[in-house]
Amino acid sequence: MTMRSLFPSFYSYSDDEIDAVWENCLFIVDTNILRKFFYMTDQTLEKYLKLFEDLNKAGRLWIPHHVALEFSAIHSTMNQNISKKDIQNFINLLEKSKSDIKNKLDELSKRNLKIIKDKTLSSLISNIDKSINDINEFRKNKTHIQRNTNILNKILDIFTNIGGNFSVSDIEPLCREAEGRFTEKIPPGFNDDKKDSIGDFLSFNGKKYPTKYGDFFIWKQILNHVESFHSDIHSIILITDDNKSDWMDEKRARRELVEEVCNKGINYFMIYSFDDFSKSSKKYFDLNIDLSDLQDISTNEKIILDKKQDTAFGRMMEIERRYRNQLTHSPPRKNESPSINSVIDSSLGYIDNEVSILQELTQTHNPVIIDENIHYILNRVNGVLYMMKDLYTIVKDDHNFFNQNINKKISYSLFHTRNKYEISIDYFRNLHNMSDGLEIKLESIRSQFDEVINLYDR
Repeated sequence: MTMRSLFPSFYSYSDDEIDAVWENCLFIVDTNILRKFFYMTDQTLEKYLKLFEDLNKAGRLWIPHHVALEFSAIHSTMNQNISKKDIQNFINLLEKSKSDIKNKLDELSKRNLKIIKDKTLSSLISNIDKSINDINEFRKNKTHIQRNTNILNKILDIFTNIGGNFSVSDIEPLCREAEGRFTEKIPPGFNDDKKDSIGDFLSFNGKKYPTKYGDFFIWKQILNHVESFHSDIHSIILITDDNKSDWMDEKRARRELVEEVCNKGINYFMIYSFDDFSKSSKKYFDLNIDLSDLQDISTNEKIILDKKQDTAFGRMMEIERRYRNQLTHSPPRKNESPSINSVIDSSLGYIDNEVSILQELTQTHNPVIIDENIHYILNRVNGVLYMMKDLYTIVKDDHNFFNQNINKKISYSLFHTRNKYEISIDYFRNLHNMSDGLEIKLESIRSQFDEVINLYDR
């Protein structure tokens, strides 16, 4: 006996062993991989579906019962439109913002800032009207719903090899076992956050599954399956984008998982992210896909429920109320500063234009097109933020000329613009599930908005 054979979980597999695994293993797919199909371009989707269809025909594709249950629960939210009431509320807010913008620009014009009103009012109102028209068009357009339905039907046709379920009497002791494992930090699942996307419980056929134990349920069903068919299954590859520390240790499956599954008779157990699976599939299955396409597929997608839209509206209204209370009347200005007018005009008009472009892109319903253009938009928005900071510098250096009350008025104007950006992003988020990277970029821009606004509030 060698140390490698005695303690296999401590050692990486050799290249020859990996080749042998890919030649004969059973592929198990996690819930997040099934969701990923909805975020691919049609061309990329066709290639992946063909690959998994071939694996299924060869008897090398299997999903746990709990994966099928989670996916069935999640997919029902994917075709849900934002409610008519929410859409109408959003339109009403845009209509109200038209009036607010006009009133604020009227106030500025009374203080010898008429240039701002003349140059920006028609542009702002036009962009808002266009947004309203785009939203109404989206309500009429059902193309995205039909596409999701077609993808769903293909998934249901391919992933037909589904494992057995737990009995009603199994669930309570399994929950106790899971809780004990979580306490001891035994993987998987102690970092599980699936409850955020599908609620605290999954209920089906008289059984109630706490979603925080979802990963453990999936793992337990994998163990049950290999124990029942260990004479036919010698190696397993689990494909998942759940790359938290309760599944993976750097790029390898957690040692505890390897030991547990090997005790059931399995010789090799590996975990692949979707990207790594795709790269290896080029080698082993001649998957004809450009690896750059992987950047266009959202990873670790989060299903955003309609309640997020309500939260966004509530947050916006509270912010607006708070800043209205802070707004005070300012005395007439004695002079006029062309530099200030120019920066205000450029900043507010420029960022409104970028928000309008972003709203246009949301109408494509194509994550790839959005991803290709989002960097361009975010860079331009960052340019606007620098304009705002320049404006603050001008104001800061001339307090006698540009008093604190005017400062607050500009603060409100900037915050109103930031509100428009935020509500557009929240609307965007409800139409398209976004990758973690894009979420981070959007949150970064929000933070920059807040930074500029805080400067004005000092």
